Amino acid sequence: MIYIHNIIKIKYVNEGYLPNYPYHMISDREMCTAFLNTSSNSFFTDNYPCVSESIKIEYTSLVTAIQYHIDKYLESAHTQSQYEIPDWVYSYMLGTVISVNSDPLDIHDLLVLLGCDNISDTFSDVASTLCYKESNQWLRKRPTFNGDSRYITYHGKRIDLRPPTMFGEPHVIKSARLRTSNLT
Repeated sequence: MIYIHNIIKIKYVNEGYLPNYPYHMISDREMCTAFLNTSSNSFFTDNYPCVSESIKIEYTSLVTAIQYHIDKYLESAHTQSQYEIPDWVYSYMLGTVISVNSDPLDIHDLLVLLGCDNISDTFSDVASTLCYKESNQWLRKRPTFNGDSRYITYHGKRIDLRPPTMFGEPHVIKSARLRTSNLT
């Protein structure tokens, strides 16, 4: 787990989200704040903006779930049973999820899979909505993510611990590939 944090810290230093210090001098708290800080620019808000007002509530649900996992990790940082950030959150922290600032070839391939290719290969509101639908269908198939254990109360609100995404997470790509090859 430390190794992935080193990679994230180096990435955020190189991209200007963290001060130009050696990565080992940057705390996990600083790394997490650089990743998701809803009160100012952060890696997440710059790279994963809500591009469709029609799914603003779902976007907020995704951000809240990510914030929950980060908060749980930071709260447990100095305890015996350290909380592990889920892999899907790390995929956002590493910038591997396809969105508006992704490589145009990656965006193009995702748009083709979703059936919404456009001439400029931009990640549009249509792509965002289709990613959300694909993600929702995929996550509903997983029995471990259904039921009451998927939801908890966090800051007085009921939240989904693994909400569907409106971006090109790996499960969205996998689901779209299976669907387009008629294997689902």
